[in-house]
Amino acid sequence: MGTAGVPRWGAGPRAPLWARLCVGIGAFLLLISGGGLVGGRLLLDRYEASVRRADLLPDGTARDARPGGVQGPLNLLLVGSDLRQGLENEVWRSDTIMIVHVNDRLDRAYVLSIPRDLQVRIPRCIEAPDGCVDKINAAFAFGGVGPPFDPVRGYQLLAETVRDLTGLRFDAAGIVDFTGFTRLVGALGGVRMCVDVETTSIHSGMTWEPGCQDFNEHAALDYIRQREYPDGDVTRQRHQQQFVKAVLQQALARGVLSDPGRLDRLIRTAGQSLTIASPYPTSALFLALRGIRPENITLLQLPATSDWIDGIAYAEPVARTEPMFAALREDRLDRYLIDNPDVVNR
Repeated sequence: MGTAGVPRWGAGPRAPLWARLCVGIGAFLLLISGGGLVGGRLLLDRYEASVRRADLLPDGTARDARPGGVQGPLNLLLVGSDLRQGLENEVWRSDTIMIVHVNDRLDRAYVLSIPRDLQVRIPRCIEAPDGCVDKINAAFAFGGVGPPFDPVRGYQLLAETVRDLTGLRFDAAGIVDFTGFTRLVGALGGVRMCVDVETTSIHSGMTWEPGCQDFNEHAALDYIRQREYPDGDVTRQRHQQQFVKAVLQQALARGVLSDPGRLDRLIRTAGQSLTIASPYPTSALFLALRGIRPENITLLQLPATSDWIDGIAYAEPVARTEPMFAALREDRLDRYLIDNPDVVNR
């Protein structure tokens, strides 16, 4: 579905943006869990050299670096776009937006997906320079509109929009722009995920019944693309998050983190696919987060409701939405989840 006032989206088959973002987050989590491996610092230095850096966080959206190095709590904004090389004159959107919150002790991470259809106020729009109300994924398009399309400017406007929505400022930002999903999962030898609801692919016709099972790279890609569920994008977001966690679990189970050569190949491939912004060196950020393990990653769903406005489907905030953002800002998500256990994606 297009967005009013925006030139048409890129035509033709799109690279799976949610898969690209999942690969980026998966690689990120692989790195932060690899601090104990032999030569880990050397690998991180090589990874930092391969990662593109850009000014993704405009004034007012980033927190200054703390004196003495990386300290918690931390907030990271990770965005996936369907921008493809060679089609820069098209207008592109961000369909996957995730906030990763790391607690004060730097030993627990919370992954929160922001619905792409969430109705928000965007600070600047193509036909309304003073702002407009639209779906949050339109901010990337409004900010980057060209020609040529500029994903950095798109990210900057999206970062401002997320800041205004949540009240958060960010310690790091990342944009994922590659199609390396199958290479990563293939390098891991597949990934094991637990299907939580019967899913039939609209692309291949394959049906997955509930239960834990092994996915090769093509099946995993097909599975997390699906969104034909009663709650639509909510289940798709949950499956993306489950994939992120499964990638890290698979790497631990198959000894990738203790094999410097194999990990080196994985992180260099991932590094070439990421654009990152942070007041901290990438290697320092990753080393500070090395204590996070799969069991300490909590997957969250934003409290929201669905609504049709002028024939267009939107996600709308509810009474519990702002208290969740407040818990993020104040690093007390653990207490919020005691009273709101249903927002945890099991």
